[in-house]
Amino acid sequence: MVPTDAAGTTTVKLCSNNVCTVGGNGEVITLTNYNNAVDPTYDQLIEFLKADKTDERPYTSTYVCSDFAKTLHDNAEKNGIRAGWIGSRSCNHAFNVFQTTDKGTVYIDCTGVPGGATLQDKQLNVEVGQPLTGKYLFRSGTVQMGCTLANLLIYW
Repeated sequence: MVPTDAAGTTTVKLCSNNVCTVGGNGEVITLTNYNNAVDPTYDQLIEFLKADKTDERPYTSTYVCSDFAKTLHDNAEKNGIRAGWIGSRSCNHAFNVFQTTDKGTVYIDCTGVPGGATLQDKQLNVEVGQPLTGKYLFRSGTVQMGCTLANLLIYW
């Protein structure tokens, strides 16, 4: 994918029905969309995720899942990949969505762990009414988020 020109951007503040989503620092999350970002192929998405280091950041009280999802969103858009941000109040979790041109909708969670670690990127199984689960993309293992998806807030 080709990096985009910063001049062609729009911002999206994550607010719906007078309720705003905040990061770990208490500030409202604002996404940066690049006007020439496009839907990737699945392989292009995986190539981007391998190179992106968002998942290596440590999870802290001031940098939480909503911040990880914002960072991955903005990095993808800057690299020419159209990305979405998803929040689930029922799971108290945030992650990303990508519409690939060959494999359809793909959900990615790059939330890191306390202390930081590599290879935290996960592909999630997302279906309202079902448990939120997934598998690691670049190492073996699965994840059980311990919640059932009841609703989703999706921002593109």
